[in-house]
Amino acid sequence: MKKIVVSIVLIFFYSCLHKNKQNSFIDSPSKKYYIASKVNNAEVIIHLYDFKKNKIDFIKTGVGDFNKWELRWTLTGDTIKLFNSDIGNKFYIVENDKIVIINN
Repeated sequence: MKKIVVSIVLIFFYSCLHKNKQNSFIDSPSKKYYIASKVNNAEVIIHLYDFKKNKIDFIKTGVGDFNKWELRWTLTGDTIKLFNSDIGNKFYIVENDKIVIINN
């Protein structure tokens, strides 16, 4: 019983540490936008910023923080790649200052 209580407490503290984790700004190849990832309640959220770093959009990805993941721009265009070791790659494109999912 004691092991179960300790495990629950450790899981609770671990989830609190990852509740609002945010990464630094990543600029797009076109230099028109920046993205940053934020983890809220173990879900990766992508935030889109303009060139003055004003937040203009965000999207909840459905990707959990408990697996390996990586966020980056593709080499050309305003396309975002979210790699996730659990479900594979997800791609998003920026259209009219909005993040739009390309595949699901």
